[in-house]
Amino acid sequence: MSTDTTPENTTPGEVPAEAATEEAVTETPAETPAETPVETPAPAVRASTDRRGMPQGASVTKNEAANRYEIHVDGALGGFADYIASEGTVTIPHTEIDPAFEGRGLGSALARAAIEDIQGQGLHVIPQCPFIARYIDRHPEYASMVVTPPAPAATQE
Repeated sequence: MSTDTTPENTTPGEVPAEAATEEAVTETPAETPAETPVETPAPAVRASTDRRGMPQGASVTKNEAANRYEIHVDGALGGFADYIASEGTVTIPHTEIDPAFEGRGLGSALARAAIEDIQGQGLHVIPQCPFIARYIDRHPEYASMVVTPPAPAATQE
């Protein structure tokens, strides 16, 4: 009897079914809790989110030096929302998610965290970014925060 456990009917580079199952189990990374300095108390909206709706492994921080909210996934920058703070309002002109992280709900998580942080400060928001504007349209609980920017002063000739 042979002690070789490699099936004779496998081709080079092919993993036997028993080994593939074992490998899949041993390579599954352990879950780590998400760090979220900007709290988002909304309920989970996806299976891959925590109880606040934050994608697993993601956290949102406010980078005041760069005037933007940032979302990180397992330590890597996944996207950001620029902001301009002025008296009583915060304008969000641009939001960007790295293409490598698209489709994971990061844009919505970032929008929610930024808007809720602004709301928590008692400020209003001017959503110049189309993504943020659509997010607020889909979430009417934030509608009362929205203000329109003042029209530029007309010049007289």
